[in-house]
Amino acid sequence: MSETKMTVNPAIERLGFKETDRVMVLHVDDVGMCGASLDAFDDLWADQSVSCGSVMVPCPWFRATAEWSRAHPDADLGVHATLTSLGVPLIDRVLQLSLTIEDVRPQKTRELLDKLHPGQIGYALFHPALDSAEIRAICPDWRSRVADHELLSGGKLRGYLEDQGVRIIDCRVLQGLRPRPN
Repeated sequence: MSETKMTVNPAIERLGFKETDRVMVLHVDDVGMCGASLDAFDDLWADQSVSCGSVMVPCPWFRATAEWSRAHPDADLGVHATLTSLGVPLIDRVLQLSLTIEDVRPQKTRELLDKLHPGQIGYALFHPALDSAEIRAICPDWRSRVADHELLSGGKLRGYLEDQGVRIIDCRVLQGLRPRPN
């Protein structure tokens, strides 16, 4: 049986990586959905467990998230992500575990992220929240959100990926590949 050669994403070399590198964005989605989501992002950003996030607009905690962003100008916090540049995909794989998976979430997340091949750029989405009465009241999938926070906190998942040779980047790096208007 012949082995199929994976196509190397051209953005890999433009970013300064080798064609054998695996590159990953660790993204927090739904920041500002509630106080627990903003608190979780703040916690994960502070210990460098994630590389970026996106704020939900409009949401009850949007203003608080905007205030947080002004106080943290180094944070890569956008309004969801554009994953193409002039029709050329920058991302090879969007990796997101269903919020319905609760019991074996850490194991399933690692298995999913391990599917990223050399020469590919992955975009891993998470929905972390701190455990609170608020998150339990508004999200039936609150256990998965709390599990995402626990998996990411303290750099546990980031460390696991880096130990596997995965290079972590943020969205600003990808934005730098987009052509500039004249």
